[in-house]
Amino acid sequence: MSELLPENSEEPDEEVRAKAEENRETQPENSSLQRQISASVQFTGPLPSPISLEHYNRILPGAANRVFSMAEREQEHRHKMQEKLVDAQILDAQQERIERKRGQDYGLTIGILTICASCATTLLGQPWVGGALGSAGIIGLVSVFVYGRREQQSNQYPQLKSSDIEDESGSI
Repeated sequence: MSELLPENSEEPDEEVRAKAEENRETQPENSSLQRQISASVQFTGPLPSPISLEHYNRILPGAANRVFSMAEREQEHRHKMQEKLVDAQILDAQQERIERKRGQDYGLTIGILTICASCATTLLGQPWVGGALGSAGIIGLVSVFVYGRREQQSNQYPQLKSSDIEDESGSI
């Protein structure tokens, strides 16, 4: 927020007046010299400057309280949204662990069944078929676990940042 003039700046101060008088006296009558004096105050933050809040209160009594109330509600909302995001990430991680465990259980079952089928076909007089069946089952299981590990490493959750929740300016 920027304020062009301080609150008590309806009239220029004595120093400015004295310089203006001095300049008038030293200039010729037909001279058209003009001077411009400007002041600027900057304030950054999620709330307006104290001077602005005071001006708001003069225009509308209680406006500063409304601005503070609005900022407090916004902060509460951001905290709730951040909490929901963290809860959702925790739930996703738990669900992913359950699915991974289920996949491991199914893989173990398929692996045991493949090895049993391989042993059975070998005992029934078909060693080449049993060997091929057993090899295919083991190669399949190993490749699934290796691929699953690579996929798991590439799909890690990014770290939660508060800036992901806030708007770009960080203010209300």
